Amino acid sequence: MTTAKNGKKRSQHTVGALFFWEIKSRTGFSLVELIVTVAIIGMLAVVAVPIFTELSANAKIAKSEADLESIRTAFVNHYYNSMLFGQPGFPEPPADGLMTSTWADTTTLFDGGAPASLFSEGKIPTNPMGNSYEYSFLDDAGGRVGGFILKDPDIKNFVKFQP
Repeated sequence: MTTAKNGKKRSQHTVGALFFWEIKSRTGFSLVELIVTVAIIGMLAVVAVPIFTELSANAKIAKSEADLESIRTAFVNHYYNSMLFGQPGFPEPPADGLMTSTWADTTTLFDGGAPASLFSEGKIPTNPMGNSYEYSFLDDAGGRVGGFILKDPDIKNFVKFQP
């Protein structure tokens, strides 16, 4: 038995345990604690990374779908507005099919505007990867324009419109 500073008697085991606790609290983390912590972080990463990847892919698909629908709506509104003036039609598709900013700023609509002016931002949206969407006419049986199709070349989404 030993006597503590406060005068109480302690057994040798208690003194050893207190001494170990004091050493442990002064030296930082033990190797076992670090290994357990790294293992827990590794398990969390194994679970979280696939979930994050799937959420990211779903967000890109949703953005692509929303952009294509926005473009479709703008072109359909243009079609019906031009119909009021007796010149129903869609914007001319680009030669290479890609709706680039150059095409959107230089192609002329029936009213003298450009396709970019159909959007509140003043520019054609790009897909989630920063690439241009594809745009082409659909021909009907008589060789007339029967609508259009918009495609995302990276995600493989598309929307059609046939009046």
